[in-house]
Amino acid sequence: MNFPSKLRVAARQLSPIFFTKRTRKGTTVSGVEGELLKVLSQQLNFSYEIVNSVDKNWGSTDGHGNWTGIMGMLLRGEADMGLSHFAITEERVREVDFSFPHDILDRTFVTALPGTFPKMASFTYPFNTNVWIFIFLLIAVAPLLFRALMFKQRSISSVYIMIFGSMLKQPINNSEQPCMRRLICGTWIVSMTFMYFAYSGVLLSFLTIPWQRKGIKTIKELADALAARTHKCLAPKGTIDIDILLNSSSDYYKAIGNTIQQNNWFYDPDDMADEILDEATALIGPRSLIHTHFGYEPFMTSSVSSESFGVWNIAIALQKKFCCTKQLNVAVLRTLSVGLYDKWWKDYVFLSSLKLMSKTESADKSTQLPLEDFYGVFILLCVGYILAFVVFFLEIYANYLRKMDIDKNSLVESEEINLELHSE
Repeated sequence: MNFPSKLRVAARQLSPIFFTKRTRKGTTVSGVEGELLKVLSQQLNFSYEIVNSVDKNWGSTDGHGNWTGIMGMLLRGEADMGLSHFAITEERVREVDFSFPHDILDRTFVTALPGTFPKMASFTYPFNTNVWIFIFLLIAVAPLLFRALMFKQRSISSVYIMIFGSMLKQPINNSEQPCMRRLICGTWIVSMTFMYFAYSGVLLSFLTIPWQRKGIKTIKELADALAARTHKCLAPKGTIDIDILLNSSSDYYKAIGNTIQQNNWFYDPDDMADEILDEATALIGPRSLIHTHFGYEPFMTSSVSSESFGVWNIAIALQKKFCCTKQLNVAVLRTLSVGLYDKWWKDYVFLSSLKLMSKTESADKSTQLPLEDFYGVFILLCVGYILAFVVFFLEIYANYLRKMDIDKNSLVESEEINLELHSE
């Protein structure tokens, strides 16, 4: 059977998959599957008419069981062929035919890159909470033990200052102690030296490379974030994503689908860009499109999950009564075997990567520590100075009160002496 001389092609325009351009000579198609359509038309010698999907949907069932988008156009006989990253699903196979698959659709989600912890408190980051609690217990208990074992003649305040100073690499004067007690003191100094170098080394790494907050990496974490209402998740309009999530056997999938449906969290695939992606938003979409918009390593502008909601084959959708599916499959296989489809994808990815390079910093750029990195240390220093001045003035005031008491007592004693002299 001869291949039809002209076909009506229903397409959902979406860069870089399929889009049209108006020129002086007419309308031309571009994009990865636009290039595929042009090659197929040359091989099979047919012309085509692009019929755009009015509702911009690929095809899903509405509340009455009717198909929308490209699927509806094929079923109503308004188009012969459907393009633009069309996934093969069990529900669609019952209604239309498909050509040989030419790509895969890997659905995942993307979130904004997690922010960094504030450097103002960077001096607290090297140790976790348990270690800090242990250090404060050492500061409280160690001076008492050292005073009871080694420095009984010294005041408790002087022992506290000496032991705390030893944690900051200050020397301990223990020359008058016997050998066994010097060994105890030496063990303490060696331990504190290791802790000091561990702290300073980790602190420098936090200052030079900011500490990233923990982002959402897995589907379970996404479901938990939606349940905690710390994030929202947007699904593309006109796709079967919601049906897939709601009909899944996984509780996490169902929870995500119910939350999206209840809150009407949908986005237009044409708007998949940084403008709608913030720290509290996740986007569901095809992994290939996500990487096209947000880049590949090392020029990533967002965080793409390594997990997938599912993987489907992508093919050309055809009417059930289409005559020449076998001839179309041969042409698709020829195009795939010579690597043309893969080349078109790489060309568009390269063009998008050029735009993303300007948004990312060069890895060779040297890192310098600005003044802002030390705000926390300077604030701590100022607080220490303020406390020192407060203690200083309190000591002056206490000394003044002590002197007043002495003068008052002296005055009372002199008056008593005068009274005794007069009485004699």
